[in-house]
Amino acid sequence: MGANADTARAVYDSFATGDVPNVLAAFDDKIDWQEPDGLPFEDQVGPQAVAENIFGPVLGQIRDFRVDVRELVEGSDIVCAIGTYHGVGVSTGVELNAEFVHVLRFGERWQDHRLQDIYRHAPLAPVTRPLSNGLT
Repeated sequence: MGANADTARAVYDSFATGDVPNVLAAFDDKIDWQEPDGLPFEDQVGPQAVAENIFGPVLGQIRDFRVDVRELVEGSDIVCAIGTYHGVGVSTGVELNAEFVHVLRFGERWQDHRLQDIYRHAPLAPVTRPLSNGLT
């Protein structure tokens, strides 16, 4: 793996252990976090906005939320993470088991390998069902 894939792996490992400050430290100050259309979240800019408007609601609404990355594919300044979301909706009791692809762009100008933007793609129904009573 190259340096960008190593950074991506470290970010996912930090998230898995609950080390959100370390996750946010890997983000550029102007990270552009893009959500798929149809999810009850909006695109965010900046680490604090991601923490408050993505991580906070997800972790509050999905019990035992985890992101299992099966594969990282690196190509220049882009890393694609392929994996599965898991957890259980707090208010719905519905299990979350949804495949995802994250496109992480580091950008050539970031010599310290900080994430510049993230685009998440996941099928909507498996992701929104556990959230239906809490975030929509």
